[in-house]
Amino acid sequence: MIESIFLISLLGLSLGSFINVCIYRIPQRMSVISLRSFCTNCHRTLHWYELLPIISFIMIRGACKRCSSKISFRYPLIELGIGLLAAALFLRYGISGQYVYSTSFIVLMVLVAVIDWQYFIIPNTVVITGIILGLILHLVFQPDQFAQHLLSSLFAFCSTLIILLLGNWLFKKPSMGMGDVKLAGLIGFFLGIQDFLVAFWLAAILGALYGMFAFGFHGSSKGSNLPPQNPPVGKQGQGRFRPPLFEAVQKVIITVIASEAKQPQPLNFPRNVRLLRHFVTRNDAFGRFLDSHMSRLGTEGVMMSTEFNPRFATTFDEGVLSSTKLPFGSFLALSSSVVLLLSDMIDKWIQVWLISLQ
Repeated sequence: MIESIFLISLLGLSLGSFINVCIYRIPQRMSVISLRSFCTNCHRTLHWYELLPIISFIMIRGACKRCSSKISFRYPLIELGIGLLAAALFLRYGISGQYVYSTSFIVLMVLVAVIDWQYFIIPNTVVITGIILGLILHLVFQPDQFAQHLLSSLFAFCSTLIILLLGNWLFKKPSMGMGDVKLAGLIGFFLGIQDFLVAFWLAAILGALYGMFAFGFHGSSKGSNLPPQNPPVGKQGQGRFRPPLFEAVQKVIITVIASEAKQPQPLNFPRNVRLLRHFVTRNDAFGRFLDSHMSRLGTEGVMMSTEFNPRFATTFDEGVLSSTKLPFGSFLALSSSVVLLLSDMIDKWIQVWLISLQ
């Protein structure tokens, strides 16, 4: 038994190391397989002994051997967390279909939560991978519940989309990202309708508490330096008049940016965006127009970017600029993992609550 737990823990540590690679590379559209591991500061290729989970972090004292840049504690924490999680789920389920199902889902949610928290984006690559993984796991381990969970996914997707549209209409600004809607569909497929509703309710509470703390106590947030959504333009006393040709040229430039900036790329930022950086940072009027116009094109999950003027920190995701400030996907991923781990207890609570209503 001890040997099995030890082997499972090692596999969990290795899986955590791979998740760290995915967290860094997927938002930048880099391969997670073909490229060798490297220092994110000086890009030096790492040796094999620098890739050992947790041990290598301790050996190199949390810094690159060449450039001495500090390595985030997030790396060993994720490795250790997934290693302990794999061991704990093994003790609970043993080697079974439920173990593979639960571990796969929670590891996927860790990936989503960290990416959305750091970059304000939920990449389509992660969502599509999760859908394919869910289809395979359901067909192998739970084929009799496949149709039920498919309907649950559709319900979760549609209900979250309705909430997004209502929020946009009520608040006159993006209330959630479209990435959150796709994530809801994925979670609904894994958890089912009942557990999804509990997870969404818990995520809303966590998001509200985070918003109260970020906006109420500190008076600012990661997106608080964004300009007004719709700056008045073209009327006397409300800004400079813009000829139709000038606005047409602006829209062409915006379209080019939207087609090129498919994903955040801090290392290889699109060349046409780099060429505009100097102009945008010295033209606040154009910057405000850029942000307000692009925010009307859609509400994909967002990433705060400082490639443009940090005063209005333009946001990128899937070719869409937006100004969503709360990483709701992170809270939804966290709450869904908790619900999966406590599903038996939650089912009992719901049954007791339903009986009390009768």
